[in-house]
Amino acid sequence: MKFPVEVFGLGLVAMSLAVLSSPVAFAVPMVATPVVTAVAPEAPATSSKAQVEALKPQAPLRLVDKQEFCTRLAQSFANIGASSGFDRVHTAMLGNGAAVQVVEDFRSGRASDYMRAALLRTIANVPAVAGDNSYLPISSVVGEAMGVGSNAALALSSGELRYIPAAQRGTNLVVIAQNAASLTPERAQKVAEIARAQEIHVSIVWVGAGDEGQDKQDARTLGWLAAVTGGAFANLGGQISPCGSSL
Repeated sequence: MKFPVEVFGLGLVAMSLAVLSSPVAFAVPMVATPVVTAVAPEAPATSSKAQVEALKPQAPLRLVDKQEFCTRLAQSFANIGASSGFDRVHTAMLGNGAAVQVVEDFRSGRASDYMRAALLRTIANVPAVAGDNSYLPISSVVGEAMGVGSNAALALSSGELRYIPAAQRGTNLVVIAQNAASLTPERAQKVAEIARAQEIHVSIVWVGAGDEGQDKQDARTLGWLAAVTGGAFANLGGQISPCGSSL
C-alpha cells in the first residue's frame, strides 16, 4: 500500500507564549470520574513478526493521568491570564474555565487549532478590548498539558496522521482522537515507520466516548503508535468530562 507523505494542513503558526517566572497556582475543581481501565498498546493485527520486532517500543508507554492533564492545562491558561494583567481571581477563572471549554470541545468533536482572545476574556469575566482579533494557538497549551512542551504541533483527528511530513523531523505531534476509523492496520504501520524514521513523537489525547468494543481497540492501536514513536497517551474518554463541566 502506497502511503502519501504530505504537508500538514494544520494552520500551525509559530507563536511564543509569555509564561510567568512565578505562575499563579490554584486547584482545578474535579468531578468524580469512574476508573477507566488503562490502555494496553496493541500492534496492528496485520503486522508481521518482523515488523512488530522492528517497531518494538523502546520504553513503556508514557501515560498522562486525567487530573494531571487538566491541572497542567488550567495552569497554562492561568499563566496566560496573569501575563495579560488579569488579577488572581480572573486568572483562576480563566485557568479553570478555559481548560473545561477546550476539553469539552475535544470530546464533542468541535476541536479547533485556535481560541479567540475575546473568548478568553469572556471566560475570565474581564472587559473586552475593542479591535482585539488575536488568537491563541491551542497546540501550545495542549503540548504543555501532555508534558511535551509548548512547541508541539496539533492534529485534530487521527485521520490527519496521513499527512506525516518529512519536513517536521523531531516534532512533537499531539493528536486529538475520538476514534481511529481511518487508521487501518496497514496505515498505522506505515505512520509508525515514517514517524520513527523522522524522529516525530506522536502523543495521543484520547476522547472516545466508550471503553469497550471498537473504541477500546482504536485506543489500543493509537496507544501502540504513541509507544513506538516515544510519545505519551492521555485517556480523557468516558461519559463524564474529566476537567469538570462548563456552567
